[in-house]
Amino acid sequence: MKENSIRRAVREGRAALGTELKEFASRGVPWIIEAAGFDYCAIDHEHGAFDMETIANLASWFQATNVSAIVRIHKSFAHLIQQRRHGPRAARSAR
Repeated sequence: MKENSIRRAVREGRAALGTELKEFASRGVPWIIEAAGFDYCAIDHEHGAFDMETIANLASWFQATNVSAIVRIHKSFAHLIQQRRHGPRAARSAR
C-alpha cells in the first residue's frame, strides 16, 4: 500500500503542500503535480467538471505517484461513502 504523503509530511515536521483539480484530467496531470513538489491533490467533484469515471481514473493515476489524492464529492453522492466504508448492505440500511 502506498504511503500517505500528508502523514509523511507531518511526520517530517513540515506542512503538507497541496493543490486542487477542477477541470483538467489527463494521465500526465498527477506527474506534473508531483514534479511541482505537492504532497496532495484535492479532486473537486462538488464544484468541478468531473464525473465518477474521471475521478476513478484520476485516483488510479495518482497511485503511480508520491502524491495523495483526496476527493471532495458532491452531496448527492454522499451515499457512496457509506457504501465504500462499510459495503453495500450498510449503505442500504442507512437510507
